[in-house]
Amino acid sequence: AARLVALAQVGMRATVEQLRAYKQRFPVPKFELPENIYTDDFDITEAEKAIKHEYDAVSGEWRRTLINVIIERAPFAEGAMRSAYHMRDLTASGEESHFVAKMAKAGCTSAGQYFDDVRMQTEARRWAQEFNQKGV
Repeated sequence: AARLVALAQVGMRATVEQLRAYKQRFPVPKFELPENIYTDDFDITEAEKAIKHEYDAVSGEWRRTLINVIIERAPFAEGAMRSAYHMRDLTASGEESHFVAKMAKAGCTSAGQYFDDVRMQTEARRWAQEFNQKGV
């Protein structure tokens, strides 16, 4: 596949017959994963698409990104209005992939309230960081 990409990048156009002949001369090897090579604790078959919304406190703008996540089925904590679930962002790695997904209980929170909460928490974090940088 890398050779075909390289041919396309230099401007050569291969015909279907040339591609078939190439594949016969250079067959793609079968790739099988060895068992137990991963040490993570999640089942990737549970993955689902999600939109990550991020608020930039400096510019005051929102960004959104399409990501793949795994959310545990059972909440690890519950409050009066929301349940909290462990969530893994499969597009990130290490500690940056761990999140908490908070989901409203039926009829408790509007969609707009989620965005207001994120904006408020991001602004509070920004002010706390600025204060701590002053060394007071």
